[in-house]
Amino acid sequence: MPQWNALLGVSFVMAANLFFLTNTVLTFIFKADVPFLLEALPKKTIVLCLLVLLATNYFIFVHKGKYKATEEKYKDEPLRKKRINMVLLYLYFLVSLVLPVLPVFIWRYINFGVWFL
Repeated sequence: MPQWNALLGVSFVMAANLFFLTNTVLTFIFKADVPFLLEALPKKTIVLCLLVLLATNYFIFVHKGKYKATEEKYKDEPLRKKRINMVLLYLYFLVSLVLPVLPVFIWRYINFGVWFL
């Protein structure tokens, strides 16, 4: 059942993006002294946020076979467009993995003058 793998992948990337956005807003707009949001939050809060996100994504993408409609929509897409979209998807995924830790390095550079401690 690939829809479950996709659900976990989408939820993981979405969570990374949400934590990155929240961390960036707290650090650079509100000047909060929070180098990494996940270190500051209790583990139970993080798990609860992830479970809520997973449940929300389930109802948006999987519940009642919604993924089948999406699959049907893109079934006849030309091969060239599929390849371009796949490259863009991989780039988005890679950027989504790198961006959440970037504010940590910037914060450390601003406060300590070094990229790594």
